[in-house]
Amino acid sequence: MRPIKKKPGSKERSFTQTETIDDIVHFFFDDTGLADDVDECIGLYVRDAREAAYIRSVVEAMDIVLSKYGTKSKDAEYVTMPEWQHVLVTAKAALAVVSEPGPGGEPA
Repeated sequence: MRPIKKKPGSKERSFTQTETIDDIVHFFFDDTGLADDVDECIGLYVRDAREAAYIRSVVEAMDIVLSKYGTKSKDAEYVTMPEWQHVLVTAKAALAVVSEPGPGGEPA
């Protein structure tokens, strides 16, 4: 797994299998440059333009949910919102792409 470089001034977070949606929002929108300009992350912790496109689709899907419903809902509320299904679809597709071995067969 490639290490993720945090944006200057971002809060240190410890991620586990039980992250909250708030943690994930902070990861994409506050802690990394992924939501700002994922293309600038190519070569840092995004492998190529293909990965960037898939990550961008996750960010866009999450942005739709956050723009419509705000950031104060509970996880149980977000996951019942109709737009959340698109977040899941895009996240699963992105996970498959970023998990693929690199050109030399190295793990993602």
